[in-house]
Amino acid sequence: MTTIDTITDEIRTLSDEAGAHGDLEMVAICTRALAGDAAAIAECVRVIESAEAPEGAVAYKYADPTEDACWLYSEDDVRDIEREDPSLIVRVECSRS
Repeated sequence: MTTIDTITDEIRTLSDEAGAHGDLEMVAICTRALAGDAAAIAECVRVIESAEAPEGAVAYKYADPTEDACWLYSEDDVRDIEREDPSLIVRVECSRS
């Protein structure tokens, strides 16, 4: 069940992830959402809820200077990338109910 505390935490996480990857527009939206802006909250919820991993994916790799962003399907691939730069990896989590 989504509660105000859960969605606030998720918006903070979304803002942190966006900021870490240079998406200043999303950071601004999240900031407005955390201040109570209803339209911004709705946009954050839309982004959070649309972030579904494809079947079989174990992690998502952000783009780096040599490769585009992509889904990873192998733990070996995840470990290889994590050894080089763990900040590029976001592991797939079970969806909330």
